[in-house]
Amino acid sequence: MLAQLRNSKGKIAGALVLALTMGYLFMPAESEAKEKLYAATDEEIAGAEGAEGAEGAPGQGDPEFRQALIKHMQKRFFKRIGATEEQKEKIGALIDKKVEANQGKREELRKGLESFATLISSPGTNEQAIRDKALALRKLRESLMDDRLETMLSIRALLDDEQKAKLGKRIKAIL
Repeated sequence: MLAQLRNSKGKIAGALVLALTMGYLFMPAESEAKEKLYAATDEEIAGAEGAEGAEGAPGQGDPEFRQALIKHMQKRFFKRIGATEEQKEKIGALIDKKVEANQGKREELRKGLESFATLISSPGTNEQAIRDKALALRKLRESLMDDRLETMLSIRALLDDEQKAKLGKRIKAIL
């Protein structure tokens, strides 16, 4: 499901994927919201971005909306694991730092995907140029995925054993 969101025109920002992942992990296994998320089409996801013609991740053209969405998902995550005030502050600061740090990479990926689409649609483009661009984009995505993993590991390090167990149960329930 998240892979489907990430691949929908490259429009889901890394920070939002992390926030959505945390929120998704703590939705009831058979919730209506989860079913809607599974059934969402690219057009519906794009429509959630706000104004027509908005580019990038939901709220990219509206930083206040993007920040509100991230904070909403954090609150859900915090509530589900029973986070302490100290954990909330540390995790929130960590996510905010990563959002800012990876903004350039996400924009580079978005522009790279647009460039890739141009290469694909241009009749004169040779296959090696397409392969080279695909490899560069793959490396950039892997870099973002590595950053997300490191963020999740940093968050995990802030959790106690009971909270880690809750997180593990939610992941298993989704699988």
